Amino acid sequence: MTDTSDPSTGGGESRLGADAHTGPVTREELLGLIAAGDVETVVLAAPDRYARLFGKRVHAPFFAEDPEQGMMTCSVNVAWDLGQDFVGHLDYTGWHTGYHDMRGRPDMATARVLPWADKTALIFCDLVEEDGADIPVAPRTMLRRQLERAAAAGFTCKTASELEFHVYRESYDAARAKGYRDLTPAPGYCNDYLILAQAQVEPFLADVRRVLTDAGVPVECSKGEYGWGQTEVNLRYAEALESADRHVLYKEGVKELAQRHGLSATFMALPFAGTAASAQPPSGSSCHIHVSLWDAAGAENRFAAAGETQSEMSRHFLGGLMRCMPELMPLFAPNVNSYKRLRGEDFAPCSNAWGYDNRSVAFRLVGEGAATRIENRVAGADVNPYLAYAAMIGSGLYGIEHGLEPGPFAADNAREMPGVERLPRSLAEALARFRGSELAADILTPDVVRYCTTFVEHELEMYESAVTDWERAALYEQA
Repeated sequence: MTDTSDPSTGGGESRLGADAHTGPVTREELLGLIAAGDVETVVLAAPDRYARLFGKRVHAPFFAEDPEQGMMTCSVNVAWDLGQDFVGHLDYTGWHTGYHDMRGRPDMATARVLPWADKTALIFCDLVEEDGADIPVAPRTMLRRQLERAAAAGFTCKTASELEFHVYRESYDAARAKGYRDLTPAPGYCNDYLILAQAQVEPFLADVRRVLTDAGVPVECSKGEYGWGQTEVNLRYAEALESADRHVLYKEGVKELAQRHGLSATFMALPFAGTAASAQPPSGSSCHIHVSLWDAAGAENRFAAAGETQSEMSRHFLGGLMRCMPELMPLFAPNVNSYKRLRGEDFAPCSNAWGYDNRSVAFRLVGEGAATRIENRVAGADVNPYLAYAAMIGSGLYGIEHGLEPGPFAADNAREMPGVERLPRSLAEALARFRGSELAADILTPDVVRYCTTFVEHELEMYESAVTDWERAALYEQA
């Protein structure tokens, strides 16, 4: 996230040119492509609790008859867990509502023709009731509400995600058949910044860079990361809702392209822990989130400060982030596995401190001039961007409203500084702080807090009921 020019290629701005059949399109252009037979399928999709896309593939001529009609879908789609079991006791939906219908209302500003799917367009939908009322627990709604708060205060927000993932030579079907054990990483050694190592998967990564950019998800670069088979791809910044949509479409694209190359890619926070018997080191996949606050027109970065290291606006925004992070951790580290990345002895931060060029802290202030921004290093690649962006923007606005100052500054290793707060070590610890947080309820609304709490409680119950490989290895003979 280094370029300060306007990066927008989505949001309804047409990129039709030499290739008229890929990338973002306007409503009228999409209907023209459908009429010409160049688009035969329209995917109407919305993100779920985990930022997975769900929806329908619609026959394009039928879509064109009434583009604003959208899709009817069951409210169970905001109640599935990762294995598509019901999460019970939700206020919004369940047997007490009959798992009623909800509607996916197309956001035509997100329409794009997918380069990796034949004659197929995709449109993100907002989840609404049948009468058009917003659904408070829908991820895009959660983010929109924080952006509305920012707009009311005279701000726009721009964000970007830096996502890491691991690549394995087995396809998804082959990996599943092996129980996700003994997979073959590509490359099979540490490859941080190594050009030769990344050449092993360059045909796949070249597709990722080119095809995602063609789809309106501009990629700046890719590089090898520390872990075996690990890669980082950086996306260009954009207005926050557009950026979250890009984040989700990027993950979908990476997985679909991996399938085409006979590979699999995982965005787990920590897919393998590493053991004394294995040379493979534990290496988690992060999602460093960059955020900046701009004026209402999106022309002036309010974090920029002439001749100073920090503007007053960025200082208070950072103060809000640091005050709220410990109580909003389930929105940044949403799964049991998320906390296995945040162990505290490597590049994943566990200390609620801030700094400049310092990778031991939760927050960095980076860039200069129009590129000045705050980097949140806590989130992993398993994060839901809509929830994480909403939590960051809400926290930052809270800091501005209350004139909060940042917490401890680290010039060296934040882990060894006395008095620095340790962020929650587990999902259970994070839930205990989140569940009863008046701050979380104030920023997110009590409805959202209850919704997210119920999902976390469900995951913890499932996890605590599972018997792990470690338990069998330790106890099968010795117990």
